[in-house]
Amino acid sequence: MDGIQATSSGAAPDSALVHARPTVADLHGDNHFAQVARKHWLAAKKAPKVRPEVVKKELWDELESGDFAFSSLLVLENLQLLERYLWPGFTEDASNYHHLLLALMVNVKRRENLPSWGKTQHLVPSVPLLTCPPQNTSRVNPPNSPPSSAEYSP
Repeated sequence: MDGIQATSSGAAPDSALVHARPTVADLHGDNHFAQVARKHWLAAKKAPKVRPEVVKKELWDELESGDFAFSSLLVLENLQLLERYLWPGFTEDASNYHHLLLALMVNVKRRENLPSWGKTQHLVPSVPLLTCPPQNTSRVNPPNSPPSSAEYSP
């Protein structure tokens, strides 16, 4: 059994296993996510079309069944899920699961002190969900008060 799978009895996995770092075997062996990656984006010569059923069933449902174990997210990060599949295939019609996986994988990168966007940084403002308001350190809004409209102007 590889170090990131939950126990077969359905019991909660050992804490050390949940936080295990991905191994070479996880990335190249029979790991579910490695198989999905090889099938859908690692072997592709150009950016593959994102299929909603892959995002939902093969990625989201599998992560959810493992309680979004950080070790599984690290495997997906090492398999370049964000850079090679989710981001290149992002469109305005992307599913909610696609949006959530994008946000999740960016958070994994941030937690690991990795660059979140790299060469795609210039595209982020075109995605409203991913656009953050500019930081204005000259004044602080009182609690529960909305920021001024000037802070959100493009």
